[in-house]
Amino acid sequence: MGRTQRWGRGVFALAVLAALAVGSAEAAESGRAPRSASPSAGAGGPLRDRGFGRMPEVAFPGRRGEARKVGYYVADRLVDVLDVEVIDGRAVFQGDLVFPLGADGNIRVGSFLDEVGLPEKSTGRTNANLLWPGRTVPFRFDASVNSTMQGRINDALNHWRAVSRLSFVARTNEAAFVTFRSDQAGCFSTAVGRTGAEQVVNVDSSCSSGNAIHEIGHAIGLWHEHQRVDRANTIVINFGNIQAGRANNFQTYAALGENGGDFGTLDLGSIMM
Repeated sequence: MGRTQRWGRGVFALAVLAALAVGSAEAAESGRAPRSASPSAGAGGPLRDRGFGRMPEVAFPGRRGEARKVGYYVADRLVDVLDVEVIDGRAVFQGDLVFPLGADGNIRVGSFLDEVGLPEKSTGRTNANLLWPGRTVPFRFDASVNSTMQGRINDALNHWRAVSRLSFVARTNEAAFVTFRSDQAGCFSTAVGRTGAEQVVNVDSSCSSGNAIHEIGHAIGLWHEHQRVDRANTIVINFGNIQAGRANNFQTYAALGENGGDFGTLDLGSIMM
């Protein structure tokens, strides 16, 4: 799947919150049930013992706040409920992420465009734990990626940089990152959204820059556009024409029991179709 050559006008659509914190969920490009994922211990064992010289990130060291559940609203739409501590009138999420509280006691941001830098005509992850902190995606190239494929991947990354506020940076010591590989057949991503560990985008020599854009779209949290819950308003899926054993590839994310949200209307020109 995802072997499209189109650079449709919806290539950069992403329905996600502000990238917040660590997550651990993985869904394959094939539509299979997600596999559990945990941060790779690496040679140094657990994260704190890897010799990175890191101290725990804490917003208000030595202080405790009132535990509270607050709504996370984007453009007046509730997209998540977060467990936070309230300190000095601000919501502290997972220790080191601080948000101002609105007059109603909830977190409110203007729009996905303001918060993430991407238009809202899309379908993608909305769970705060499945997104990239600071809108930054660390990545590395495996040795199997030759210079030609690196060029195509860099074209795809530059496209995302140009149409969004996402940053793609060379990985240093981050526990969560994307590895680009070319040692398996086909174009695919091993996750929809951030897993909290290493995840793979594989692009072999048959994959174009457009294919790479599509697979990177999955890595940053996009579902296929035809997996929208509201798709019946625009298209009809004829399951009778689908090959045996491939029906899951055409189920909505909700039917698969996965997190997601629909924003805007279905984009027939999206590279995520």
